[in-house]
Amino acid sequence: ASCIGPPLESGRELWLLRTIAVQSIVDSLINDVGAGSSVAAGVADNLKRRVWRYLDDRPRFVASGCADGQGRVFDLATGKLLVSVRHDFSSRQPLTTVLLTRPGPELLTTTWDGKRHTWEEWPSKHARAEEFARGEKGVGHENSISGIALSRDGTILACACTIGRVLVYRSECPIVEVDINTSEEVEMLREALKMGDFSEMYLTEPLEFGIVRLDRNMALLKEAGFEGMSTRRDLLKLELPLHLHFRFVGCLTRGHKRAWRQLEHEEAVLCLALAQENAGEFLYSGSRDRTVRKWDLKDGSCVHVYTGHSSMVRCLAVNGTFLVSGSDDRSLRVWKKDEPTCLRKIAGHTDFVRAVALCATFQQRLVSSGDDLKVFLWDASTGDRLRQYDHGGIVCMLFLHQSLLVSVAEDKQLRVWQTESATCQRQLRHPGAVTALSVL
Repeated sequence: ASCIGPPLESGRELWLLRTIAVQSIVDSLINDVGAGSSVAAGVADNLKRRVWRYLDDRPRFVASGCADGQGRVFDLATGKLLVSVRHDFSSRQPLTTVLLTRPGPELLTTTWDGKRHTWEEWPSKHARAEEFARGEKGVGHENSISGIALSRDGTILACACTIGRVLVYRSECPIVEVDINTSEEVEMLREALKMGDFSEMYLTEPLEFGIVRLDRNMALLKEAGFEGMSTRRDLLKLELPLHLHFRFVGCLTRGHKRAWRQLEHEEAVLCLALAQENAGEFLYSGSRDRTVRKWDLKDGSCVHVYTGHSSMVRCLAVNGTFLVSGSDDRSLRVWKKDEPTCLRKIAGHTDFVRAVALCATFQQRLVSSGDDLKVFLWDASTGDRLRQYDHGGIVCMLFLHQSLLVSVAEDKQLRVWQTESATCQRQLRHPGAVTALSVL
């Protein structure tokens, strides 16, 4: 691999600085309350270990999706295969995305639909996989899930679809309690309720009862004041005031798995990225319609539309400073996140840009791959090219964290690189093209 550009700060140096800082701060605190005692020394050692574990953000696992239809999880330090799961036993469609999440860990895999894989005992005892992104109106086998993202608290799941939508799902949905005091309110509720495919009753329009607002698709639960009841007519049999419970009808964990929101593009959605900004979380989607859109995850509103690419947007990455998009127009664009302004265009690839990744720690570090078989490390703040990583096939996805770079390619290899030296430290061979990547 060729190595160009100036010397780069390594993740090891950063970790050593953290270690020294924790040791100095804890020793200072302990000395203030009991210098020299063996008890204080033991407390200090225990506290240091706990703080170091909390600060240790070094990835431990890497998951891959393969053209053979299987998802695999490896120990990142040793390369040992820990688990392998098949997305669909009746089909061997290539996996389009994988997402490795806490707790557990859990592994999400997708083709035209999605499955959540969990373990009763990690990693030896696999539990039954749960499905998602199935049964939506207009979403069938012709669809492909091209990206998935999970909110920080794990309760909101977004799926990019080639039918031109982002399907947003919720889990652990809260119960909303409502008090109904008049017959007029009962009649308004009856008119808004509809019987679903699973004998559930849900709202076809939003309603307000005092200070409580019920959104469309909230289901009336058969508990509290409606316990033992099942139809709209039963509401007329109940005595006022009524105390009723509602919950989103499509809740992934306690409902019938319907999309909470559907975010629309004009053409196929090809990529997703999720970022926490101030107190909110925002979803970025890239599309064949040549735009990037920013969505408020809380209410599904479109905040910005980023335009400028002359061909489809195939890949996205976001960190605390930058939003980056890669396109079939062979360029990368670095954007402001808080307004649809392009900071710079990077035209270093000679073919379609296939994947991009940003570092969360060294936030100016940007890595990209293209159908020209090139993988480059850039300075996102200047557009300067810093490193090149040689591959024997098209690299489909990338992950960048400090001194760790992971790439997966159509040449059946998952590669682990040392970012600064551009040296390949490990290769994990697969039975087919490696199509998806997630690191935890």
